[in-house]
Amino acid sequence: MMRRRLIDLSHQELSVMGQCKSLDLNRSGIYYTAQPESNFNLSLMQQMDKWMLDDPTLGVLSMQDMFCDQDIINVTKIRRLMR
Repeated sequence: MMRRRLIDLSHQELSVMGQCKSLDLNRSGIYYTAQPESNFNLSLMQQMDKWMLDDPTLGVLSMQDMFCDQDIINVTKIRRLMR
């Protein structure tokens, strides 16, 4: 994490590829910016938090059963949001 701060994207003499090579970093880590969660996903996570406070033993499959009326929610999405 600290080495990424050393990369200067506007450096004229040494390219980003050269800087990453000398610092032993992947270039994909320099250009990637994480995207925030959508409002829909945030509302799903809030609902899941409420259910988890009521019954802390709920798992992914139980959450899927609780979201059974929404067809766009599947086990993979629920598992990712629970993390």
